[in-house]
Amino acid sequence: MKLFRAKRMTVLGSALMVTLAAATARADVQPTKNAVQGDYIEARSASVYAGPCHYSDEAVTAGDTAILAWRFKSGAWDGVSLDGLSAVAVLKADKNLGGDTQSRRAVLYLDNRATAPQTAALRSLFAQKYGATLGRIVAVKAAATEVSNNGLDYRVRAGETVHLDVNRYPCKHCTQDAQLWYQPFVEAGNVIVGKTTRTAYRDGALGATWDNRQEANSAFVGSFTL
Repeated sequence: MKLFRAKRMTVLGSALMVTLAAATARADVQPTKNAVQGDYIEARSASVYAGPCHYSDEAVTAGDTAILAWRFKSGAWDGVSLDGLSAVAVLKADKNLGGDTQSRRAVLYLDNRATAPQTAALRSLFAQKYGATLGRIVAVKAAATEVSNNGLDYRVRAGETVHLDVNRYPCKHCTQDAQLWYQPFVEAGNVIVGKTTRTAYRDGALGATWDNRQEANSAFVGSFTL
């Protein structure tokens, strides 16, 4: 009987040790930390930097579309690295996007080089961080996205669907605060005004297409950190 009890205590003790070890291992597991950073570019169909009369006119007649672009330089989301990927969103509203949040809708183009886990992480990131900015997302599509710059020249592409070229001002102090009428849609750092030289969108998902080659002070370039 004593031998049976000793064996039983040994088994119970071993089971308890396994349980404690498992609990300790679970306690050591930390929640996945999300942290990414990179470049951000935004262009609107209204001047972000202009004289007051020009701004007042465009505030009611323009500004109902925009192109937003992200280049992920480093970091991970949901435990998945997003290094080197990019994404582009096209926004549309019934009125100027600066005030019309109710009718705001968007198409999101995700880098077609992304693996299935990376695509899932990108979807999660945009849902959590930019849901209010994008409004109602009518479609999420894979595309050959490109967000790049060469000195002062910035280039955004989503296949043959989205085309954005921007030439940014050489410094942050080249513009006067009194004539800067908007802020970027997303939180961004080191923001500098840029001049768009072409914006084009060729997808009927938003009920509008355009190809505008008129220069305008309608862009922001900067960086983002999440």
